[in-house]
Amino acid sequence: EPSTGPLAPFLAQFVSAEVSATLSRTAALRVLVRLADALIRSPQKAVEHYVHQLMPALLTCTVHKRLCASPLDDHWAVRDAASRV
Repeated sequence: EPSTGPLAPFLAQFVSAEVSATLSRTAALRVLVRLADALIRSPQKAVEHYVHQLMPALLTCTVHKRLCASPLDDHWAVRDAASRV
């Protein structure tokens, strides 16, 4: 949606900050990865201005040693989704 274009830098900053704050909550990480995916896939052409904020967050979700507090959480779904973005 075109009206969310001015919010994109703030959303990218939010994703970047929240990923590091919520590394043990896979549900929150799943939502943040989906938000990053939506930002990257948006039809606006200014993605290159804030992709430098999203890449470290997505790479953290992909390769971080421990993404969940419980071994029963499906951290592989988060890793897979982040790697696909």
